[in-house]
Amino acid sequence: MPWHTIDGIFFATFSIFFTHRKYYFSAIILAFFAALTKQSFYIYFIFSGLLNLILILKYKRNIRLFDIIISSILLLISFAIILQEEVIYSFQYFLKQTKTENGLKDF
Repeated sequence: MPWHTIDGIFFATFSIFFTHRKYYFSAIILAFFAALTKQSFYIYFIFSGLLNLILILKYKRNIRLFDIIISSILLLISFAIILQEEVIYSFQYFLKQTKTENGLKDF
């Protein structure tokens, strides 16, 4: 099993856990991280993002400070990684690898 699948499952699992714990902002960011690992996780990001946005709007008075702190830290870490030179130059390779279409014969 390729490593990018395991990474995507790892981030998606934490996203579900954070949604269960009512840390909605952090769950959206972790779902986005899962989508960055493999194309098949894009659908999960869309559904998880919409679900968490609906929950944020429904419970906007109950947003926890811990959720804002964790999501801010996750965003800062992701921006620091993106600003590295290797990530910016390899973005074209990332798009090429994640946008390829695979059929059943490829498995």
